[in-house]
Amino acid sequence: MECRYDLCNAKCCRNLEYRKLGEYDLDTKRYLHFLVPNGMIGLSVFNDEKETLEKEGVKFIPMRGVISSKGHPVIIKWLMDYTDCPLLKENKCMAYEKRPLICRLYPLMPPLLCEKGKKEISAYCPHIKITTEEMITNFDKFIKRQEAIMNDLNKLKETGKIKLIKTSTAMRLFSNKRIITFEDYLAEQH
Repeated sequence: MECRYDLCNAKCCRNLEYRKLGEYDLDTKRYLHFLVPNGMIGLSVFNDEKETLEKEGVKFIPMRGVISSKGHPVIIKWLMDYTDCPLLKENKCMAYEKRPLICRLYPLMPPLLCEKGKKEISAYCPHIKITTEEMITNFDKFIKRQEAIMNDLNKLKETGKIKLIKTSTAMRLFSNKRIITFEDYLAEQH
């Protein structure tokens, strides 16, 4: 897909806003804590993407996590806490080849915002009218990563490796303790 950022002033990289249903929610089915308040500005990334973009000077805050059976905070996704993407310079992405999957997915809408099983194109992008093979591939990669995380969470829950605690307690743990990534925690369990 050829991005025509020159015609729209890179709208998709500006006014990044992550919205969710409630403030500091807890998905009790998966023991998953949502760690950012409603209306928090930013872009969500996986742990490996965070590590890559930190080398470019981008800063992150925890977005979603669980609590291990030993009380350790485990981060599943991170939030790039900026109104405009810090990698955007003169309407160009300075890390285009390293950009996160959520950016590669665009202008297809993130799966959580679409009707189940459908692929929807963002009305925010003024230049895209059809989906490309690359966009479909990235959408499918995103879905597979999300599903793998949810499957791993369910296994950890079933085996007692993560625990359900009150959100207020979890928030203190996430702000005061050594945080480990989900991938590192999974590796420790095997």
